[in-house]
Amino acid sequence: MMETANNMQKKSSSLNLADLSYLTFNFVSTIAVTVINKICFSKVDFGFPAALCNIHFLVTLLGVELLYRANKFQKVQVNLWEKNFLVIVLVVGIVTPLNNTSLKLNSIGFYQIFKLLVTPCVVLLEYILDHKTLSRRRSVWLIAVCAFVLVSSGADLDFSAYGTLCASLWVPFAAAYKVQWGRVRRMYQCSTLALMRAVLPYAICVQAAISPIVDPPGHTKSSSH
Repeated sequence: MMETANNMQKKSSSLNLADLSYLTFNFVSTIAVTVINKICFSKVDFGFPAALCNIHFLVTLLGVELLYRANKFQKVQVNLWEKNFLVIVLVVGIVTPLNNTSLKLNSIGFYQIFKLLVTPCVVLLEYILDHKTLSRRRSVWLIAVCAFVLVSSGADLDFSAYGTLCASLWVPFAAAYKVQWGRVRRMYQCSTLALMRAVLPYAICVQAAISPIVDPPGHTKSSSH
């Protein structure tokens, strides 16, 4: 009995360590992607948000496909014309170009403040659609994190009118994306990687379709010096 309890305790500790490492990697990679994207827009002078999104998505899809070929997750069968799947494809294809356009036209601090608004919108949307509520403990942590980000972003608030419009449009789309992703994953009872493999090819097509609206002309032409 004692040996079983020790094994369970070791398993729980290893799971907690794995969860912590995943969260740390997600936190660091999110910051890194934001900074690198901003460098692309401001320093490298690659001012094409939707095209940059497709580059990200193609690289991500390649990585997911390699994991699938390595038998790290099971394939999920989806119906493209099923309403919930179609919604997540459209939302994923729209939300990221809006996000990158906001980052391109606004400072990182201003971008982070709008990103901060997504979480309360997710909580509200989950309450409306699925009647989910946050525990008091999670609410306190959410307020603390939001306050920290708000204070740390306060010194960098350069923005433009069009950038603010894109950020304002992005917030509800981002909240819908996070909520709908969870709903679709539960509906198909699949892993996140399996759903990414199913969604990303279609989302790339959506991004390519809206690229002429979001991106300025010229990304298919070579620059002349």
